[in-house]
Amino acid sequence: MTELEMVILSPDDSDFSFLNSIEVFISAEGLEEIQIAYLNEVPENAGNTISLLTSDADLKEYIKKDEFSLRLNTVTDELMSTDHELEVNSTFFVDAKILGL
Repeated sequence: MTELEMVILSPDDSDFSFLNSIEVFISAEGLEEIQIAYLNEVPENAGNTISLLTSDADLKEYIKKDEFSLRLNTVTDELMSTDHELEVNSTFFVDAKILGL
């Protein structure tokens, strides 16, 4: 994975100021859970979009599975009284070999 961005979809007036740090982990059946992205210090003025630092882990075996799960580990400095809906956008580098060429 080369990029992971998180965007708050709702509530409309919310931002990431409540967040101190975040880690993203991936797991799949038969595979060990690994960290794939993180941000150790979320800026106070981050707004409703943050870009995380990504690991150089090879995710090939996770992506080939029928299902995989993402888990977030967060540290916050504010009490949140409402649910937040997030969108996670990721970019992957794929080294593919085309058969027959």
